[in-house]
Amino acid sequence: MADSMNPPLSYEASATTTHPHVGTTLPTEVISCLKNSRFLHLATCDGLTPHISLMSYTYLPSTPYDPYPTIIMTTNPSSRKTNHLLTNPRVSLLVHDWVSHRPPTRAPNPDGREGSPPPAATRSSLASLLLNLNTSALSSISTTIAGTARFLEPGSEEEAWCKRQHLENNTFEEELGTFGQPLQQQPGQRRPSISIDSDVRVVTVQVREGRIADWKGGVRDWQLVSEGEGTEGTMVNGIAPVKRFKMRLAHLHLPDITSFTRVANLQQTLTSRLLSHKKHLTPNPPDPTIITFSPNPVYTTGRRDLPPSNTTHSNSNGNGNILSLPPSLEPIRQILTPPQPNKPYDPKSRIAEYHPTLRGGQTTYHGPGQLVAYTILDLRRLGLTPRCHIRLLENSVIDVLREYGVRGMVTEDPGVWVHDSHGQKQGGGVGGGKGELPKKITAVGVHLRRHISSYGIGLNVTEEPMWWFRQIVACGLEGRETTSLQGLGVTGVTVEEVAGMFVGKFVGRVNGDFACGDGATGEGIEEVYRVSEEDLLRE
Repeated sequence: MADSMNPPLSYEASATTTHPHVGTTLPTEVISCLKNSRFLHLATCDGLTPHISLMSYTYLPSTPYDPYPTIIMTTNPSSRKTNHLLTNPRVSLLVHDWVSHRPPTRAPNPDGREGSPPPAATRSSLASLLLNLNTSALSSISTTIAGTARFLEPGSEEEAWCKRQHLENNTFEEELGTFGQPLQQQPGQRRPSISIDSDVRVVTVQVREGRIADWKGGVRDWQLVSEGEGTEGTMVNGIAPVKRFKMRLAHLHLPDITSFTRVANLQQTLTSRLLSHKKHLTPNPPDPTIITFSPNPVYTTGRRDLPPSNTTHSNSNGNGNILSLPPSLEPIRQILTPPQPNKPYDPKSRIAEYHPTLRGGQTTYHGPGQLVAYTILDLRRLGLTPRCHIRLLENSVIDVLREYGVRGMVTEDPGVWVHDSHGQKQGGGVGGGKGELPKKITAVGVHLRRHISSYGIGLNVTEEPMWWFRQIVACGLEGRETTSLQGLGVTGVTVEEVAGMFVGKFVGRVNGDFACGDGATGEGIEEVYRVSEEDLLRE
């Protein structure tokens, strides 16, 4: 939208949402605040606890690395705000160049309360301090800026350049003392007001949107856009913006029936790498990974259905071990064993392992004939909330089912469900029987730690898992049945084929729903590459 289409900034509160200022350059009031103020207030939050910091900063209309107006700050790696930013990079900045000295009030004072001091009265030391925080003439305008903080790569050319700019911008010809008195220094001597140690982290925030306010309470939203935004080659400040970075996704498919312990250990290794990157701020984040496999028969429980103890103990006769089981699995104790990582798969056996896990949900089954897909991802990079992540998994499965003529759906219960019409297609797909309860074809359960996801989905491909499901109340849903693609009349399909299709649908959903469009905040997935277990462990 052209600048000429914007109404004048009248600071009428009623105009906030109906007449925002939209343009390819910042409003002059915002530029004035950013240039004149010496400090800003940085608001961060880890999701539970908000935190405010008073920050020195540097404002630049653009940089060699970013065409948008940019704010540069530095932070101690061990500070609370750093930890908050690693957990939640969304920030709010308040920039103003007025002081908080309160003028006399004209309000009636029936209780004899002392009012504000008259203008001629001596200012408090706090008011004097606030006055000296700003080196420019006072104004009556402030601006808040909403954005996403970005840590620059340690040792990079961009970080070194931003450090130099930040130090130069915060080195002054004359430094005032606490009460407005010049500090003793040689004429022309320049004194930096900040120190930048070698281990500090450099943080940048793009100036894209916010709100102007005046001291009377009037407000006006503003937004910075590119010329012809939405088309390739758009420009802001006369500079072409850098393309959104797209990540690579590793896909590991284990073709043989495998030990659940093996996959759980591999998943833990990949999760630990992503968490370590977040903790130590290593330069290049590990690629997200999807592991697809079919395990030996195994019953797993989630956090809502854990046993009293996750260990085994000897029985009173000393004959072997007794599994500690949740109540949901007590009725089938006779067919359960502890994890047996090296035991080969026996298709004739009716013995299953038991594994407690940290995923959400209750008891379910995994085994041959089922596609299990574990997604090890940084939800923040993908622009996903925990709820969006679950919907992404469910919708990806629904997209897979559609390819086989099956109409999947979500209900108030977790997972993906279908109506079983004995393989008869109705209305363009399997399902739709009136009056019948839907059957579950896919279980969904995930675990999150610092927005790093693990676990995922279990999609029934063949009828092999059905006997095992009939032994339990799956996911705690009494009276609900499970089904499979084969049970719905889809035959000749392999787990490996469905695995590849699921990964493709997952990527399509990420790029279509979360990495493009006006509200996109996440990175897209540019490439999916197949990887071996050995390659993953070598990285």
